[in-house]
Amino acid sequence: MLATLLLLVNAIAMGYSEGTTKRCNLDGMSYVLDVDTGVDDAMALMEMLSYNKCVEAITVVAGNTNLENAYNNTMRVLQEIKQERRDRLLRKDDENQLPRVRLRVTVRNGTTF
Repeated sequence: MLATLLLLVNAIAMGYSEGTTKRCNLDGMSYVLDVDTGVDDAMALMEMLSYNKCVEAITVVAGNTNLENAYNNTMRVLQEIKQERRDRLLRKDDENQLPRVRLRVTVRNGTTF
C-alpha cells in the first residue's frame, strides 16, 4: 500500500513546482486540513497545495492508519511536492503550547457565532 502511495505521489508530483507556498490573502478563504493520510488524503493535500490554496494548518490524526504512519505519510507527501512546512510541528505532548485563539465563524446564511 505504501509503495503504491509513493508511486502515485511520484507520478503526480512531477507537475508541481518547487516552493509554491504562498502567504495567505486575508480576504480569501483559508483552510485547515485534518488528515489521516492514506491515498485519499494524499491526493487532497496535493490538490490543495498545487492550486495555491491558503492552507493555514495541517493536522494529522489516526484513522486509515495509526497516528505515527499518518504523520510519516503526510510528511512524505509534503516533501515529495516540495512543500515542507517550516512552522513548528506540535505533538501531543506540546498541546499546552498551542496559542489561544478566538474564532469568528460565519455560515453561508450570514449567521455569525
